[in-house]
Amino acid sequence: MTEDNQPSLVADWAWSLVKTERTLDVIEDGMPELGPPEVLEKYVLIAVLCSHPELQCRPTMDQVVKMLETDVSVPSIPERPIPLVAHIDDIERSQKYKRGK
Repeated sequence: MTEDNQPSLVADWAWSLVKTERTLDVIEDGMPELGPPEVLEKYVLIAVLCSHPELQCRPTMDQVVKMLETDVSVPSIPERPIPLVAHIDDIERSQKYKRGK
């Protein structure tokens, strides 16, 4: 949930943690040991990159496999250009504005 009790998307939440350098906070406490922190961080970064809202920013499956199976580093994650979740008030206001023209 967001500050104003709006539902948030997991991808947005994870992206915000990655951008604030809290990548490992995406991993739930108490989960079984899944590997060393640097490997878990790589998995989270790949997941966030794969869920980018702009399709051209997402890696191909071939690139994902190479990142997972080799020492290929994960590229920097591009900024998100638009919010993925809009408030209903903003949507309604936008529709009223369009009709008024």
